[in-house]
Amino acid sequence: MESILIRERPIVWWGYEYLCEPLNSMENRVVLQKAAQVGATVMAMMRVMWFLEHRQKSAMYLFPTHRTADRFRRGRFSVMVQRSPAFQSIVKATGAPGHLRVGAAQFYCHGARSRTELMSVPVSYLTLDERDELYKAAGLEGTPWSAVDLARQRLAGQPDSWELSLSTPTIPGYASPLSSPRVINGPFTSFVRCVIA
Repeated sequence: MESILIRERPIVWWGYEYLCEPLNSMENRVVLQKAAQVGATVMAMMRVMWFLEHRQKSAMYLFPTHRTADRFRRGRFSVMVQRSPAFQSIVKATGAPGHLRVGAAQFYCHGARSRTELMSVPVSYLTLDERDELYKAAGLEGTPWSAVDLARQRLAGQPDSWELSLSTPTIPGYASPLSSPRVINGPFTSFVRCVIA
């Protein structure tokens, strides 16, 4: 990936070097099982901005609830854009909540509870934040559709598509979609050892 500038300087990942590999991966599907507060959401925001700006690919950032999505938009994403002259110059409001524009690319930030908000939004890049909770929060366990499945369908019509799933697993191996062998043994698997200083 090309260098992303914040306040006219490249991002420095001191202490967060483990995020460089998923940030720079061009695999179509990247899954991150993580602990809380390890910088993964910041990495995810940088990654989505890169796809919006440099690939001009529309993107969706999906959270378990609308409230979580709204807090993210106002408290994290907007702050990141305000603090970066480079991002300020390219991110444009559309007037609709949860919908921004970067050039011709569209950015949608939604909660998972509304099926209609997830329909008819064509995107090439999808971020599923707190993926384990996307099933539970929407109350869709055992139903014919889930927010994850519906969001993934948004990628179906695109010639190229990418997905980043990140979550703090509930109980690994037990009712955790991220812990399934299909996910763990995928093409992009990286383990970071925890080092206690």
